[in-house]
Amino acid sequence: MEKGRTSDKAEVTKQVSPEMERRAAQRARDRANAARWNLEVAGFLFAIVIIVIILSFQGIGIEIVASVGIFGLAMV
Repeated sequence: MEKGRTSDKAEVTKQVSPEMERRAAQRARDRANAARWNLEVAGFLFAIVIIVIILSFQGIGIEIVASVGIFGLAMV
C-alpha cells in the first residue's frame, strides 16, 4: 500500500506546472522575509528595553525615560 502512495506522489509532482512552482517559491520567500522582519523588530524592542533600564539606573527623570520608551514603541 505504501508503494501506491509514493507513486501517487510522484505522479502529482510531475503534474505541477512551472507557474505553481514559481508561486510556491514566492510564497516561501515572503514567509522568510516576514520572519526576518519579526526578528529585527524583536531585536529593536530589546534594545529599547535595555536603554530604558540604563536610563532608569542612571537617575534620568521618568519623563525622559517614558518618552524614550514611547518613541521606541511608536517606531515599531
